[in-house]
Amino acid sequence: MTSQRMGEAEHDAAPSEDAETPAHCLMLRLPPDLLRATVEVLNARDLHAMGAACRQLASVTAPLVPGLRLRLYEHQQRSLQWMRRCEQRAGLAGGLPRGGILADEPGLGKTVTVLATVLKTAGLQSGAGAEEAASAVAEVSWLALDPYYQAQTVMAVLKAVRGRAMAEAHSELYRPSVDTLYAACAPGARRYATLAAFEDDARRAVRAVRNGAAHEGTSAGLPFMTQILEEELARARRGNAPPPPCAARATLVVVPRPLLAHWEAQLEAHVEAAALAAAGGVWVDRSSTAPLPPPQALARYALVLTTSERLSREGGRHKAASSALRSVRWLRLVVDEGHVLGNAGLSHKVCR
Repeated sequence: MTSQRMGEAEHDAAPSEDAETPAHCLMLRLPPDLLRATVEVLNARDLHAMGAACRQLASVTAPLVPGLRLRLYEHQQRSLQWMRRCEQRAGLAGGLPRGGILADEPGLGKTVTVLATVLKTAGLQSGAGAEEAASAVAEVSWLALDPYYQAQTVMAVLKAVRGRAMAEAHSELYRPSVDTLYAACAPGARRYATLAAFEDDARRAVRAVRNGAAHEGTSAGLPFMTQILEEELARARRGNAPPPPCAARATLVVVPRPLLAHWEAQLEAHVEAAALAAAGGVWVDRSSTAPLPPPQALARYALVLTTSERLSREGGRHKAASSALRSVRWLRLVVDEGHVLGNAGLSHKVCR
């Protein structure tokens, strides 16, 4: 309320304190035992929303794991909070990747800690806009190509840009951009680890020509060159890529086949069935050879358990595009016995 409004309302009836107090602050006025009893009946989504309201409520909701039958030990609580912080990092652009390695000693309950993390986010969905999802699909398609075909994609874009530019009535305006584009990208057409790296080089080359032309007063028509480049890059990104991955509420857990029964036993012993059922349920891949459910079905589960043997089969270069596991944007990926990723082939498939 501004000072002017306060002067005008000098003789008005003063509003009650509760009328202008945010709802989450009102909750903090509850007696501690009543507040605890209230938040303990909330599901994961409601707890997440409440914890985001303010720091005090975040501290109240942090230890709570809806649907977990046991109380976590102190070291498990610390691990749970650490895992959630790691997942909420800004990503590579922020300096640190999301995720991490939970390396507690054997017997300290790592499986239960991971299940608690799943329960804490049950019902939440992986956030991915259409543009971001399409970009991820394009990069997966790029990685599935042999270096030879990656180079062919780069050269196809360069040739398409040159062909369109030279077909214009004033093609002499575009020749410096085309020459610079070729000089920047063609010699290293096989070196690009990602499609984005090629795009950055191409845009940088055209931008350099535009800046130089603007300095010399000869930049007329160059915006059209940028338009041509962006259209051809977009066409390369679309290519023959599969549809963008389904946004999911599911956690994918990959375990060695002998540990699948252990995870099922831990689920049955420590997790209320209704807690995960309400968020989509659990699907267990008991056969590494039977067909997987379609991606849309997998994306609706709260938890999907599969084996490293399945992942190895699904991760082949020529199968990646059609793999249901690769067609879901998982809320999180958990790899049990992660030290087996010392096997370079399996490590490559998981990381991709």
